[in-house]
Amino acid sequence: MVTAPANATENSLNFFKYSGGMKHLAFVLFISGCMAAAPLIAAENTWSGTITDSMCTKDHSMMTKETGKDAAKKCTLACIKAGMNYVFVSDGKVYEIANQKMPDLKTYAGDSVKLTGDLQSDGKTIQIAKLEAAK
Repeated sequence: MVTAPANATENSLNFFKYSGGMKHLAFVLFISGCMAAAPLIAAENTWSGTITDSMCTKDHSMMTKETGKDAAKKCTLACIKAGMNYVFVSDGKVYEIANQKMPDLKTYAGDSVKLTGDLQSDGKTIQIAKLEAAK
């Protein structure tokens, strides 16, 4: 049977007590925990803009001669059916949408919306939490 020297525990405790090792370990664990939790507590933002498609983005004129709200909706849904992705356009900037399967995207296709979600670290993709019609 192998046993530890009688003073092994005492030596270990002395290491942490005198070298600041325990404080260092606690600090490292605290920082690691904060870094791991940061994505979980990312703040949601709210934008106003339009749900459209990745082909037409801001302008549906190349796909349809129709004008108005219904034309934008029809064009967006046709482009989605053809394999394009939903995108969100706000203040002239086009954002990719991470959760393409969200049912509200079809409901608000071509419409002005108020979008609540998280801007991803790439700065160009939004994870949508909530969509509602613009007022």
